[in-house]
This record gives sequence, structure tokens and C-alpha cells, in this order.
Amino acid sequence: MKAPVEHRLSQLPLRRVKKTSSPSRTFVAGSVLAACLMALWFWRSVGTYPQTIPEAAPVSSPFPASSEPPSAAAAGGEQGDASPAAKDRSGDSIPAGVNGTNLYLKASALLKQLSESERKMIKQPREEVSEAEAKALFEKLKPILALIHEAVGADYYDWGLGKLSYDTTLPQYRIIMELAQAALWSAAYRFAEDPAGALEDLAARAQIPRSETHKVLIGGLIASSMEKSALEVIRENAVYLNASTLARARTLLAESTFDQDARGSFAGEAAFSDSISSKITAMSPDERLKWVRSSVDAALQPAVEKIFLDPERLADEIRFIKSFNAKMAEAVTWTDAQFEAWSSQFTAGLGDYPFAAMLLTSVYGVRDAIRQVQVEREMLGAGLAILSEGPAAAALARDPGTGKPFSYMTTSAGFELRSPTLDKNGRPIFMRFTSPK
Repeated sequence: MKAPVEHRLSQLPLRRVKKTSSPSRTFVAGSVLAACLMALWFWRSVGTYPQTIPEAAPVSSPFPASSEPPSAAAAGGEQGDASPAAKDRSGDSIPAGVNGTNLYLKASALLKQLSESERKMIKQPREEVSEAEAKALFEKLKPILALIHEAVGADYYDWGLGKLSYDTTLPQYRIIMELAQAALWSAAYRFAEDPAGALEDLAARAQIPRSETHKVLIGGLIASSMEKSALEVIRENAVYLNASTLARARTLLAESTFDQDARGSFAGEAAFSDSISSKITAMSPDERLKWVRSSVDAALQPAVEKIFLDPERLADEIRFIKSFNAKMAEAVTWTDAQFEAWSSQFTAGLGDYPFAAMLLTSVYGVRDAIRQVQVEREMLGAGLAILSEGPAAAALARDPGTGKPFSYMTTSAGFELRSPTLDKNGRPIFMRFTSPK
């Protein structure tokens, strides 16, 4: 079945690399956005790599001994990289079975063995390379993807971080992003000749951010951009889907845990507020002022300094922030009308909370990014359903922003779906689908 799809979700469409589809880099931008948003509140370093975390039994490698990946340090890790010990547990308390994060760590070590030019190809997929170079890279990514696929069947996931606190470093996010880039590149490369394999790469890739059990907003943004880039690859390559792979693509979209991940990231931020409050309370007045002056815009520093020097005011601000994030965990699946009604009421009181206002206005951008991905996922799923089952399927899908079916209209080549939800450029999201001949 031929089902080419056009859309206007992004002004940065995927490009072909010498007959090979290139993966999107949107999750890189997402990680940068996350870092900027969170710097004011809970900046934690992602600059170090963990090594293998203890588990009940050794992880069997799918490769011969000669291919066994070396330690992170031997694979070119930064000097001083250290493995965070599995905190708050003794050897007897380690769960039985395979720790999936160890498989990700082995895949990360192999990824770091790639040459600088090969890693650049993955990180900058829009730059054209020869077919020979792309094919060679695909072959080198096979053992990395094998580990990512194997991790799907792991018994549990433990990055060895223990209980999360304000100053916990989060090196796993860099690993998650880099492995996601590699898996996306592999899926895009093989889609034309092996769409079934490409879809399984995307399915295994979707598990990577789910291994992060400490849900915070930076993780939610990374999951958001990962989901978006997977949608882009499926949409760009819909022309290669036949009846069976079209069904698999629809199942992949239906099995998405993105909404749960988004809720979990806001709920995690709410729970994390207590750690932030404890950290600030333990600081001396001079330390508090130093922190404010290094993190807060100069124009806002006087107001925030007063709050940080008044324990009761600070505690009140933290409670306000906590209640906001707890409600946002519910609100990510509300319709836009429901969200706007609540938001108008909630933000009316922001004038009394300058520190919270400084942080929470940026968090609205996180919610908007999440909503855009939700709409894109449902719209793509609706389009694939229509291609598979016919126009009647259009009435079954629901736009997350309105709770109603997407606007549907026929075109000379097929049909178009449209949502009033705006993309990052302020334009309504829509997709055009070409009906199979």
C-alpha cells in the first residue's frame, strides 16, 4: 500500500541522505530548552557517565567476546568519570534478573567508539554524506541497536542514583539522548527497504526514556522531543508502509506512554519541591544570596533575595510551586478550554509570588510543547487509520486540544486533517495524506 504523507508540523523537514532518510534533531533542541528552563530551579549536571550498575547476575552479551564493549573510560569517556553507586540498597536488596540500564551503558560505550565523523553524522543528520558512508555507519550501529532491543526485555531499570535530591547529578539523560539519536538514525536509514525493522527500532527506542524512574521536567522534555522525532520518521516514510507495517505503525502510536510520562514529569517536579526547600533552608544567608545572584536575572534579584532571606515567604513560594506542578500533572491531558479556564484562575494570584512567577511562566512552554506532540501523535494515528480503514475512521479520532474529531476534508490527492492547536511557529497543525492508488 502506498501512503505518502505531507504535513506542516515543522519548518525543518527531514531530508534524504543520498537515498536515505535522515532522522530529526528536535530532541537535541528539546534538551537545550530543558536545560535553560531548569537552570533557575534545579540545575543538575549531566556531564559525567556512569559505568555498570550492580545487578543480581551478569548481563549476557549478544556478541562474541572479541566484541564485548569496554568500560566507559576505555571507550573514551571523560577523565574522572565515575559510576554512581547504587544508593540506599545492599547487595541482597538488588532485584533479581537483568538491569536494563547496564545494556544501555554497554551500548553507550560502543557508541563512544565511533569516529568523530561518524558521531557527527548521527548528531547532524541533515548534512549530506555518501551512501557508502551511511551504509558503513549503519553496520556499526547494529550491535548498539541489538543492545537497545535486548534492554526492552530487561527485568528492571536502575541507573544507580538512589534517592533524588537537589544536587543529584543526572548523567543518564546524556546517555538517553545519544542512544535515542543513534536509534532514530538507524530507523530512518533502513525504513525504505525494511520498514518492519525500522518500526521495531522505534519501538525499542521508546523504552529508553522509560528507564528513567526519577521523573522530572527535563526528562519529560526529552521524552517529548523523542516522541516528536519518531512521529517525523514514520510520517516521512509512510509511503513504504504496506498493510502489515501500517498496522504495526498504528499499534506503535497506540502503545505510546507519552501522556503518562508527561504526567509523571510534572508529578516528579511537585515531589521534588520538598528537596529544594530543604536544600535552600540548609544554606546560610550568604549562600542563598550567592545562589540567587548566579541564577536569577538582575532585574528580579532584589525581590527574590527578600524571599530567600525570609524562611516563611520562601516556604510559601515553594508550596505554591508544588501545588502548580501537581495540578499540571493532571492538566496535561485536559482539553485546551479546560486548561485555559484553570490557568486563568490560578495565574491570577501569581503577583503575590514573584519567585514562583519567574519559574512557572516558563513551565507553560513545557505544557505547550507536550500538547503539540500529543496532537501530532493523534493526527498521524488518525491519518494512518483512514488510509487503512477509509474515511469513516476520521470520526473516531479525537483532537487532544478540543476533544472533538480533527477537521477532515478531501483534497485532489487524498485528504487533510487539521487542528486549531498551533505549532511552534504559531500556525495551526495540519497533515495532508495522499490516498493509495
